[in-house]
Amino acid sequence: MCKEGQGKIRQILYLSALASTRGNNGFSRFYNYLVIEKGKTKMAALGAIMRKLLCVMRRLIIDKILYNDQLVSPRLFKIEKC
Repeated sequence: MCKEGQGKIRQILYLSALASTRGNNGFSRFYNYLVIEKGKTKMAALGAIMRKLLCVMRRLIIDKILYNDQLVSPRLFKIEKC
C-alpha cells in the first residue's frame, strides 16, 4: 500500500473493502478469485478491492445508476469506465 493521498480516505476504503469481502456478493467473489485462483496475497487482494470500490462508486455517480451486483460479477471483473 502506498502512503499517498489522504489517510482518512484510505482508512475508510480499507475498512469498506474488508467488510465487502464478507458474505456472498460480487466483491467477495472477486476477493476469492484473486486469493485462491490468482494466488495473490490477501493484502494485495484488498488493495484491488479498494480500487474496484472506487471504480464502481465513480461509475454509479457519473452514470446516475443504482448499484447492481453484476458490476463486479466474476465474468465482468473489469469495469469499462474507470
